[in-house]
Amino acid sequence: MLNYLFAFLTSAAIAVSFRGRMRAVPASGLAGLLGWAGYDITLRLGLPAPLGAFLGALVVGVTGEVLARRLREPTLMFVVPGLFPLVPGIIAYRGMLNLAQGDYIAAAQELTNTLFYAGALAAGLSLPPAFLRRKR
Repeated sequence: MLNYLFAFLTSAAIAVSFRGRMRAVPASGLAGLLGWAGYDITLRLGLPAPLGAFLGALVVGVTGEVLARRLREPTLMFVVPGLFPLVPGIIAYRGMLNLAQGDYIAAAQELTNTLFYAGALAAGLSLPPAFLRRKR
């Protein structure tokens, strides 16, 4: 439960650092919380973590599109802060640490895993605008 609180606070803090309007800050936190929930539920079901990252990013993308329309703010105001809890920073750090220590096999594994996460985040985030934005 504490992870959900931190996902909300992280996303809200990033929204504040982007100098978003105060009415958009809690909504940005909500996007991060819902994205983390999608990721967490996927892991609890025993599915692979990159799939969880994909579903979390998909949830963030859909939430960002909906909130942008309701609050008349740019979608990026919700999507970028909402993605922060899902970014695989510790995996990338361990990969670079292994690389610096000369453990090239472990480094390759960690950095490849980081690339899978990054690809999953990008794929999950790219689908909602394609389906939810109206053609003009």
